[in-house]
Amino acid sequence: MISLRRPSEAHETRSDCDTLCKITCMRLSDGVSTQDDPQDVVMIKYLLGLLLLSAICSAVSTFMGFAPACEAADQQSNPTHQQWTPAELLNWWKIPGLPDKFQYSLTLSTRVNPENPGDMQFASTISHLKKAASYHIMEDPFPTGPKTTLTNLLIRNSHYGALLRRVNNDRWVLKKLGLGSNLPPDLSREHDFNELPHLGQAVILRDRLGEPGVLLKELPRETWRGEEVRVLEATFPDVPEERKKALLPVNYTPKAKFYLSSKVDGAPVRIDFDLNFSSNGKSYHRPIAHAYSEWSELDGLNIPLKAEIWQLWISPLDGPPMQTLTFDHSNWDAPFPEEQTYLTYYGLPEPEGVSKGWGWWWLLVTGGLACFAVWVIAVRRHT
Repeated sequence: MISLRRPSEAHETRSDCDTLCKITCMRLSDGVSTQDDPQDVVMIKYLLGLLLLSAICSAVSTFMGFAPACEAADQQSNPTHQQWTPAELLNWWKIPGLPDKFQYSLTLSTRVNPENPGDMQFASTISHLKKAASYHIMEDPFPTGPKTTLTNLLIRNSHYGALLRRVNNDRWVLKKLGLGSNLPPDLSREHDFNELPHLGQAVILRDRLGEPGVLLKELPRETWRGEEVRVLEATFPDVPEERKKALLPVNYTPKAKFYLSSKVDGAPVRIDFDLNFSSNGKSYHRPIAHAYSEWSELDGLNIPLKAEIWQLWISPLDGPPMQTLTFDHSNWDAPFPEEQTYLTYYGLPEPEGVSKGWGWWWLLVTGGLACFAVWVIAVRRHT
């Protein structure tokens, strides 16, 4: 352990140095030739050696002794050097809250065949989220093959919520419908409109820092993308097996590492964690890494415009990520029409009792009645 030198030891070292210096300087400044007395030459060389060794020892001990004090001062001026508790890290880590009205898009680029390291083929899709005070839309496409995309569309208005689905550009199919305001979770999905989805599982890990019994440990610094960053490891309390059945694996991951950069305030630039779970009688260990970059200010908070995800059991960090998400908030405050949240906008009939819009079946009925009326009039004129 490095400790500060006692004042008496420092004084003794300086006194020894002064004495050696005085003796040596006196011998060399007296005009006495060192060649006249070989013993003096030996003595002077000996004293010079002691002087040099003593000076080096004094400098090293002084530097090492005061290094912790300098580091402590640096910790106070730089938040990435503070010795944090889990609660303090939670408070520092700011998750942007979303307003009542917004729009953004999210471009997803994902590897088509990640199990094959030599296959670098990627597929890209663009998700859209639009929200107003009482209605919203979430369009979420996902590539299921090189040329196949499955799109889920969640719409909600003041009358109902609905889940639509289609493959590629086929017609929309209604998968689920809920009337009124008390909708099941898969139709309400309120959390998707309260958090930025490309932050992914980081939001869950951040919230877990507030659980009782979390331990936070400082790890040696690492180099990440050319910068030496601070590394904090959180150990989370065990979750009973009964509870795990109703949770996502990230909700009971045992540990997570957070990488903090001095260039980014209020959020880590990388997160590593393990997903340990069982499925069909088999146990799985899945190490994951999330990295965030291209930071931008939104409503006074730092947000990453780019997120990268590695499945480390398939691809290492020095390889291409499994997924890359790019966030676009250029239309953040732009309005959008409410009719986009109704089934008629997508060529489907409205549920019974909902008068908003005319469904396509009404157009067919009206057109048929009009044709029948024209035919009747024509027949009467000819009779």
